Amino acid sequence: MGVKVSIITCTRNSDKYLWECLHSVENQTYKNIEHIIIDGYSNDRTTTIIKQYIKRHHDYDVSYHTYPARGIANALNIGIKHSTGQIIHFLHSDDYYYSSNSITKVINYFKQNSQYNWILGNHLLAICGRTLILPNTFLTKVIGKHFLKIFPWMSHQNTFMRRIVYDTYGLFDETYQNNLDYDQWLRIVNREPVLFVNDNFSVFRVHKKSTTFNPKNYQRWFREYIKAHRQNPS
Repeated sequence: MGVKVSIITCTRNSDKYLWECLHSVENQTYKNIEHIIIDGYSNDRTTTIIKQYIKRHHDYDVSYHTYPARGIANALNIGIKHSTGQIIHFLHSDDYYYSSNSITKVINYFKQNSQYNWILGNHLLAICGRTLILPNTFLTKVIGKHFLKIFPWMSHQNTFMRRIVYDTYGLFDETYQNNLDYDQWLRIVNREPVLFVNDNFSVFRVHKKSTTFNPKNYQRWFREYIKAHRQNPS
């Protein structure tokens, strides 16, 4: 069967884009996966879409769990605790896999580079129906680790980690609402080398209700950026 991959998707009133997210998982050629869905008591059509997804025939495991909404970091941590795979990936409800071979390619990179515990692919943005690809160039690979210590430029959607990273360095800090991933990266970047690859795995959808691109969150984002550096000095 090979290496098992845990895909974790967190939802809360996510019916607008959820179907495309789930469909991209169904289309993956690599089938030794489990899909864990954590829902924060949605009151739109999210629950209906999830239940329809579960009823469809799958040659992989799907589990669905509901918990009170206590922030994205809490939901991701719950997903990790429910997971059993050796590799963990977070596919958010408004994002989707770039191709049906996304997971297959990730597995191959891990097999060919066994010394790495996390892999970073290109930054992919879906904006107004078009996909913008920001590749990991040679320069990125050379200065990427050092640039990361200054700015959170990496793609959360295209980051895959072995379970050992969470077992060794802990889960997400639930006091963060925006920069939880950056705090984690700063925590491990000096301890775990990252493999930068010029390849496309997942697409981050930019839209008005996006947490990351919501101007209302910029002040909080900046405060958490400062906090992450204070807690993780270089």
